[in-house]
Amino acid sequence: MDQTTVSGRIGRISLADGERPRLSFSIASDRSYKDRNGAKVERTQWYNCTLWGNRAIALSQYMAVGDMTLIQGQVSVSTYENREGDVVASLDLTVSDVTLLPNARRESGAQEASPAPKRAAAPRKGKAPARKASTHDFDEDGLPFD
Repeated sequence: MDQTTVSGRIGRISLADGERPRLSFSIASDRSYKDRNGAKVERTQWYNCTLWGNRAIALSQYMAVGDMTLIQGQVSVSTYENREGDVVASLDLTVSDVTLLPNARRESGAQEASPAPKRAAAPRKGKAPARKASTHDFDEDGLPFD
């Protein structure tokens, strides 16, 4: 099985609860390089990430938009038609491992009183407690996918 590792900032978060909980979130991975003329070029690659099961519920309590995260999982490419009618590609990542990276805002106490754990909690046996689906506030107009 192929594994991909991506680090970046969380763009949006959505938890769908039910028989099999699903945490959907996006990761913006930035990179910069110099082109042939020596000019600096900056690129952002977005990944649509999905984590299934009880870990999805546990992790959703610690993730926040803008947090740095390291994700591992299996990548796939899908296509869809955007608002302008163009067919575009999307990178989708089925998550197998998540590491929440140090966050300057959180560590300074500006965002929350208690720091987030470094890794998501391991899945527990049995049914997860019922919880309403939630979406964190984020301006999705700037995202390259619907």
